[in-house]
Amino acid sequence: VRVSVYNTSGDYFERLYSSITFNNFFGPDVELLSPSGGEYWTDDHEIIWDATSRNTDNEMKHNVYISKDGGKSYQLYAANLETTSVTWYLSLWAFDTEFVVKVITEDRGMFDVDMSDDAWIFAGNLGLVDTTPPYISGSNNLNIEYESFGNVIGWLIIEKHPDTYTIYIDGAEYYSNRNFTNQMNLIFLNCDGLPIGAHSFTIIVEDQYLNQARDSIFVVVRGATTSTTCLPTYLKSSENSSQTSGSSTFSHPVSPTIPTFLEGLMQSIMMGITLVSFTVIIVFSLLIIKHRRTGH
Repeated sequence: VRVSVYNTSGDYFERLYSSITFNNFFGPDVELLSPSGGEYWTDDHEIIWDATSRNTDNEMKHNVYISKDGGKSYQLYAANLETTSVTWYLSLWAFDTEFVVKVITEDRGMFDVDMSDDAWIFAGNLGLVDTTPPYISGSNNLNIEYESFGNVIGWLIIEKHPDTYTIYIDGAEYYSNRNFTNQMNLIFLNCDGLPIGAHSFTIIVEDQYLNQARDSIFVVVRGATTSTTCLPTYLKSSENSSQTSGSSTFSHPVSPTIPTFLEGLMQSIMMGITLVSFTVIIVFSLLIIKHRRTGH
């Protein structure tokens, strides 16, 4: 290859390059033909595309990706295909309403991408959709003395497709875990430091298919005349942590033991159910945050 360069002053530069290997001159072109977006498929279907290249010696390979969250993330479905179609075995996929299909065609380092249109694909096996709400078993209501210690409540959660849970104290959201994945969870909440009166602790659990369940535990605090307002200790699993509120930092060490009120329940359930994953989430300990109101 001869490279020659000139400028306006008449200067000249030339260089010869030899033993050069050329890659493609042109990138491939791919068009996804089916699905195009908006389909309603409940049985197996072909994913079909067309791919062309202006390179006569092309070596095109195709990768197919599928998203079930509207294109936010993709999983590889088929790789290094030399054909321009592949069967989508929807009988093995739970029905969903946000499928997107993407095809990437490669030819020796160059590639092109096409995907189904803006409308999501409604597809999958309706028989695989989970319609069962999560299982929740809560501890008994508590009747405790003001400023007593070691008062713990808790819940056992069992769910095949877990997604989120939220805890409310006296109707206000206290903690939310929007990415929990364990199928069995024990959640403990320390109630020390609550003001005098009746208090409600409610947990709402939702799975990946939007099935929902809730349970409430009531704690009555009695025995003193001074009214206080406090925040129960923070929720965390398996390690120490800290939470900053205003200008103060509060530590929350992990409770070292499982409260006895759930030991028997846990044993009976574990004897009859085998689950993929299990976790204990502990809400800590005897350190609480009090905001005393003046004049009471």
